[in-house]
Amino acid sequence: MQDAIFKSRTIAGAVAMIVGLAAAPAAFASPPALAGLCASCHGTNGISPYPTYPNIAGQKEGYIAYALRQYQTHQRLGSQASIMAAVAGQLSADDIKALATYYASLSAQ
Repeated sequence: MQDAIFKSRTIAGAVAMIVGLAAAPAAFASPPALAGLCASCHGTNGISPYPTYPNIAGQKEGYIAYALRQYQTHQRLGSQASIMAAVAGQLSADDIKALATYYASLSAQ
């Protein structure tokens, strides 16, 4: 009896894992091509190696997109605003969406 319960739980767990993997968007499989622009300051995994640059991994997608658009239009200020404006100025709306989606999908840990 316990063997049957164990098998059914194992099968249920495997099915749940497969369904979860199938539901994950393929866009998260690899970083967008322009993620290299972000990596030098924010780290290759969105966790900055520098104390003066923020982590962007796990940040809300809408917030990342909003911040990049604000930098593009020089409406966001701060000590790194000129650097971010130069980087964000190179991005299309599709690039911003891809980067925001990607970094939001990463673990903040």
